[in-house]
Amino acid sequence: MSILIACNDMMDIPLHNKILLLAVTFPYLHVSNIAIGHKQYLLYDTKKVKELLDIQQKVQQAQRGDHQSFLLLMKHMEVRLYRIASAIVKNKDDIIDAMQETIIKAYESLTTLREAAFFETWIIRILINECNAILLKRRRVIPFAEIRSSSTSSPAYEAIDLRQLVDQLEEDKRQLIILHYFQDIPLKQVADIMNISEGTAKTRLHRTRKLLARWLEDNEEGGRIYENK
Repeated sequence: MSILIACNDMMDIPLHNKILLLAVTFPYLHVSNIAIGHKQYLLYDTKKVKELLDIQQKVQQAQRGDHQSFLLLMKHMEVRLYRIASAIVKNKDDIIDAMQETIIKAYESLTTLREAAFFETWIIRILINECNAILLKRRRVIPFAEIRSSSTSSPAYEAIDLRQLVDQLEEDKRQLIILHYFQDIPLKQVADIMNISEGTAKTRLHRTRKLLARWLEDNEEGGRIYENK
């Protein structure tokens, strides 16, 4: 990872204003400051900054009608969108449907995106809505009681792994785990994608981790899996 120690940039701007400026320009960029001797230094990933600037520029160009820029944005997001859709709907045909609908809706409504910095959050939210619509339409949301019953009666139950346990979570908890841990998306961005506060996301994540830990322990002991509502 390329890290820049920035002590000479924007020297006429107070340190806290520099951090604020970076936070506004790059909402999900991790920025920290350290003191070495009598000087203050900013630490951030310059490679990530370059990538974010490039994305923002392409979003703005696409909003002005540049089709090539839109195609490049989709190319940039293709793998991440596929992995998220795959984790939610699983079936290959459903994944393709979700991604196609996401691309169409993103293309048709890109001009409504006010801040280019939030493009990734915006398009992932569209994808998740499409995945949820597919699950609802095809009645693939199975009541938790049915999952529990089928899981505990299955001969393969003892071989259940963490990913199988995640699949048994309620949809909001499952998406939180998938986005934050499996897709490595910052929690603040996950909260924005799911339209909840960062505090709510932290609380929900903490409870879900405890729940999964208990399930793993129960599984090792041959116990039953259940969720306290």
